[in-house]
Amino acid sequence: MTKLNVFSELEKKTYKDLDEDLQDRIRYHQIRAITILHNSDPALRFEIFERLNRGAVPLNDMELRNCVYAGNYMTVLKEMAQEPDFMELMGFKMQSQRMQDVDLVLRFAAFYHSTYLKYKGPMKNFLNQDIHHYRHITKEEVDKLRNAFKNGLQIVKSLLGPHAFKRFIPGNKSKPQGGWPASSVRNAALYDVLMGVFCLQDKNRVYAALDPLREGIIDLMVSDTDFIDSLQLFTSQESRVKLRFATMQNFVDTTLQNYKSQPRVFSSKLKKELFEKDSSCAICHQQISEIDDAALDHIQQYWKGGQTVPENARLTHRYCNLARSRKD
Repeated sequence: MTKLNVFSELEKKTYKDLDEDLQDRIRYHQIRAITILHNSDPALRFEIFERLNRGAVPLNDMELRNCVYAGNYMTVLKEMAQEPDFMELMGFKMQSQRMQDVDLVLRFAAFYHSTYLKYKGPMKNFLNQDIHHYRHITKEEVDKLRNAFKNGLQIVKSLLGPHAFKRFIPGNKSKPQGGWPASSVRNAALYDVLMGVFCLQDKNRVYAALDPLREGIIDLMVSDTDFIDSLQLFTSQESRVKLRFATMQNFVDTTLQNYKSQPRVFSSKLKKELFEKDSSCAICHQQISEIDDAALDHIQQYWKGGQTVPENARLTHRYCNLARSRKD
């Protein structure tokens, strides 16, 4: 026995060195054990584990799943959590000690398998059902899941880079400057929807439309109040989950469908040129702190099909562009 905080007099002693009374107390101490049959209902096993989980450091839901649903599927999820692009975009330097990384991979897998249309809350039950259903996952199913996961990660990385899965914070009347949060925390609801929508998209088609897709995704986080609320309030509620997925899916489908047929004049190159020339907002005249908070001012945004010419472009804060009168 070593590193004892109490009974320090027993430090470095072995069992045979103890007094007979202490040996008897150890030998005859009762240990409570509960046997859970292997073929018992998985939902019941999970609930029993939850009720028994009253230790000094209670297990979280993913750690409980690791006990209840141990098997091939759990191994696959752990391996996927070590994907370099996933670790980079989520800001993980190493494997998470509390399995938060594996939990995120399971969230992706559950929406990939069932789609958001079949989502039923609460989220815990939705994830439990997926890991139970695929506990004997086949090699073919694993290959499809891995490929979709990698595809989604690569597309999101190209779209948002280090800001992937972060929620863009819009400006307001008193402070028109918006921007990406300094915190490294990612938004799990945004992660779900971006990965779920882009995992099956053709990369070449997406890469050809990166500019309008990136602008539109940021715009959703700035101007669509229902979408914004779905990312931060009651995020596991069925109606919120389906709303944010449907909103993003509709935007991406419309953008990719219309991109070829509606030539785009305004580009990220033009915005960068204007920003580098003069980064002040043409409406409030304050400086725009970062280019992602800048909008090319026109009545109908170009990523929604609006037509315009460079001579009529002016740089504004995203907030100022949305808040101004359409007659201005």
